[in-house]
Amino acid sequence: MATSKLPLMSQSLYKELADYKMKLSCGLQIKAKYFDGIEFPSTDPQHLGNWFEYQATGQLPRNGEIPLPKRLKPKTLTKKQIESGMKQEDVLGELAKPYRIMLPQIQSLKDMLDHNDFEIISTGKKISSKRLNMEGTIDIEVKQRGQDKIRFIDVKSSGLLEDKWNDYGWADESLEYKDRLMIQGVHYKILGKEQYGYYPDFNFWVFSTKNTIERKNIKLEVDADRYNQHLSYVRKALEYLDIQLKKGWIARPNPKRCADCPINATCTSKVSIPKEQIVYY
Repeated sequence: MATSKLPLMSQSLYKELADYKMKLSCGLQIKAKYFDGIEFPSTDPQHLGNWFEYQATGQLPRNGEIPLPKRLKPKTLTKKQIESGMKQEDVLGELAKPYRIMLPQIQSLKDMLDHNDFEIISTGKKISSKRLNMEGTIDIEVKQRGQDKIRFIDVKSSGLLEDKWNDYGWADESLEYKDRLMIQGVHYKILGKEQYGYYPDFNFWVFSTKNTIERKNIKLEVDADRYNQHLSYVRKALEYLDIQLKKGWIARPNPKRCADCPINATCTSKVSIPKEQIVYY
């Protein structure tokens, strides 16, 4: 079901609604982000990932601004440098350590494209389906040279390549259980079929932010029943979203969530002191 006021369902909105239903997120933030057009600042890992993707593929983040790397404080100019005409404000500091680590990974991504004989067709392409009420943004569309079919590549930068416990960990033995990671591929493959008439191959290319040598190439194979299940989940999420829009969003403040929130200046629900929690034991 869909009405004119409902947005198309992205995989990120789907996950946020799931968190909200489990009382793990704030409804006012969802409203601000998806309905009021308020831009939320990137976390440090997100900013690093945006910079990495831009350097490797030229893909801009959603805000359309070129991401700049974080740098250390530049060294103070010597007297001789000042006398030569150099200005302190023109001196750039050294790249912060996470960005230095990612420099070789930029070349690694390009090497992986060459090794697989992939030609980039597009970056940051938005695909939508009004029929299914779904949308998504594809990091990289490629074709193998000499082939006709499109393949989707989603680029990730992560410090959790061997973590099997975290919901966003990429340890090999736990990937089939990581719904929060894998659902993106299912969502995008369905959109790919709407766009091209077939389910494009989908790969996660994951690059370590902890060292310069770890990287993974993960191809997602999706069972036919899983496609139907996801479409059912999307319909239910849209119904749930419609209900929330009619009844109003619930604020779920906590000190950290509120401190990082771009609407905290005007939000009457913000807190700086934690509320009492009751644990039944």
